[in-house]
Amino acid sequence: GKQAEFINAFFNAEKHKPKGIINGKDIDLESVKRATVKGYDLPYPILNRMIGGLRKGELTTLTAGSGIGKSTMAKEVGHHLRSAHDLTVGNLFLEETLEKTIQSYIAIDNNVPLAMLRKNPALLTDEQWQKSFERIMGNDKWYALQHFGSLPTDELLAKMRYLAYGAGCDFIILDHLSLVFSGQANDNERIAIDNAMTELAAFCNESGVGIITVVHLSRNKAKGSFNEGAEISLNDLRGSAALEQLSWNVLGLERSQQAEDEEAKNTSRIRILKARETGFTGMADECIYDFTTGRLLPKTGISLSY
Repeated sequence: GKQAEFINAFFNAEKHKPKGIINGKDIDLESVKRATVKGYDLPYPILNRMIGGLRKGELTTLTAGSGIGKSTMAKEVGHHLRSAHDLTVGNLFLEETLEKTIQSYIAIDNNVPLAMLRKNPALLTDEQWQKSFERIMGNDKWYALQHFGSLPTDELLAKMRYLAYGAGCDFIILDHLSLVFSGQANDNERIAIDNAMTELAAFCNESGVGIITVVHLSRNKAKGSFNEGAEISLNDLRGSAALEQLSWNVLGLERSQQAEDEEAKNTSRIRILKARETGFTGMADECIYDFTTGRLLPKTGISLSY
């Protein structure tokens, strides 16, 4: 007794459209115009101009040879995001204690070398310690992981989800991704990094949090030692092609630890290996490590050629 209803339903049925497919005529142009992405400037002016600043929702990979200054630069960036932009930052430094991570930020905040501060805490007054601690960490905008060594991927991602959704972090620093998979055979490491990078990229997209992850380089005898200033390319990232494919930005830090000239030995070059948003690659800032302040900051007087 429902023939009419059946006929109406049959002939008036809407055309099937898979979920997520959008007809251009149904798009609100004003919403498209509003969908701009803010790039937060970094302490490195040429890098800022070439990549457009650091954006939330993007995965940025930082790499260099051993002892070149990856962690130092990562902390400079983390401190700048906190102090200059008042953003909430999560810190997952797997190669050091929580106390050292806190000391690092306080050392940067007071322009004193970390090694000297750790050797002699009285280098800063109690008031300086307290003021920096409250300004950087004491306001629900700085989080860190109290853990040393490798971590299962699912546990790592669970902690990162808390930092993004529970703590409201704008950026998360992971130093370093290679340690998460340390001790695994090469094939297993590649597969693990593939899976982790896929999950991290999807996590950035869904949560809107920016991730800065530190990774190691593979040894390349044909190029020479990265600890002696060899030029870094995307092919030198250790472990998996997913590191270059799924990163929005890939930044390399180059420095010769064995240079005879003291200034050259402490000068690092930031090389942009990939910048998905702007497309600019090549040499960015030259930075020098200042032993009197413990800071890794750009040299002055460098102009941008492009």
